[in-house]
Amino acid sequence: PIDWGSLAGTMHFCMTVLTTIGYGHISPSSEAGRMFCVVYGFFGVPLTIAFVSLLGEVMKGVHDRATVAALRRVSRWGPDNTRRAIGAIFIGLGSLLFIFIPAVVFSVGEGWSYVDSLYYTFITLSTIGFGDFVTGRQRGVQYHHAYQGFKGFWLYSGLAFVALIFFAMTQSVNEAGKRMEKRMETR
Repeated sequence: PIDWGSLAGTMHFCMTVLTTIGYGHISPSSEAGRMFCVVYGFFGVPLTIAFVSLLGEVMKGVHDRATVAALRRVSRWGPDNTRRAIGAIFIGLGSLLFIFIPAVVFSVGEGWSYVDSLYYTFITLSTIGFGDFVTGRQRGVQYHHAYQGFKGFWLYSGLAFVALIFFAMTQSVNEAGKRMEKRMETR
């Protein structure tokens, strides 16, 4: 159960609602709490989506500027190979920052194995949110505010990164489908 008297518990509930992850382990228990949740979610979810989209645009801008700068410097590779290399570096660094390093933090902070923490980071950032692993649930453990702040920063930034990657993957699949369609039409 959530500790409504703690800042950490309340923040965790708020982030769970706003990100629509819904781990399934906490919910409002009173009618007043449910009505608050409806109003809070009604206004908060669209604002969170806008905020995460903005973060994604900032990340895409960094990626695009890095690609342009690299294309100027590494012209011998050719534009396609340079774009692929920059994309791979972007995905690698982002995965390190939002998946692999946070998994170490959660492994230490929650006492989970690294594999379980890695699983948690992906399940959370992909918004699958099964609820089998949820941070901040160890009885008797007082979580530091810096840890809670890290989780909030990680969650919103990581959601933007994963959404950007999923969007890019979807675009690539759609473009490949269009190319295949054109090839089929010319036969």
